[in-house]
Amino acid sequence: MLCIFILAIAFHGVPGFVNIPAIHPTNLSALSAPFSMDLNFDQPMVMLMVYCMSDLSTLETGNHLSCWQLIKHTVVPYIWSIPFIFIPGYLSGFILFDPYLTNILWIWIIHNFFLVCMAEEVFFRGCLQRAIQNGLTCYGVHNGLWAVILTSFLFGIVHFKGGFIYMGLAAIAGFVYGYVYYKTGKVVCAMIVHFGVNLLHFLLFTYPMAMAK
Repeated sequence: MLCIFILAIAFHGVPGFVNIPAIHPTNLSALSAPFSMDLNFDQPMVMLMVYCMSDLSTLETGNHLSCWQLIKHTVVPYIWSIPFIFIPGYLSGFILFDPYLTNILWIWIIHNFFLVCMAEEVFFRGCLQRAIQNGLTCYGVHNGLWAVILTSFLFGIVHFKGGFIYMGLAAIAGFVYGYVYYKTGKVVCAMIVHFGVNLLHFLLFTYPMAMAK
């Protein structure tokens, strides 16, 4: 029931929230498809619900790693994610190399980290991936990578509005975020990698996708 309610919030299906338009439909570059953005205050409710029900510390898997190990298991997967995500996206024509700076960068950063990456990682990695891993363990499956794969598949599905290519790219990215959480046990590490991938996309490629030919 909690997961259904959280998904309803993610798709803005719960009434009572006023999401403020921050960026009206516009083309960020000549090659980019139209982009718009609302400040969705319903999505952070996911984090608030988890916090009120328990404590955000319960999202941690208990891995006792040194600071250097946490950095390594965050930075290395992020570096590897760049070719695995952006090369297929480029070859498929979904994105094009199109570096640019825009005056909306600051509001995009605030929105993407606090209202997108944090909410999605708390739910998909901290709640869903952990629940799947615990469930598989009950059936004798102790390899946490299966939970990473299943969660990344679900992560790709919920991005269906962008089409099949976007779903595939989101699933690949979701695997990276899930792997980081699997190795570090820290949701914040998955958040950082998630935001890093999105920021690279925003700065160096057509955002949110290339203009349809």
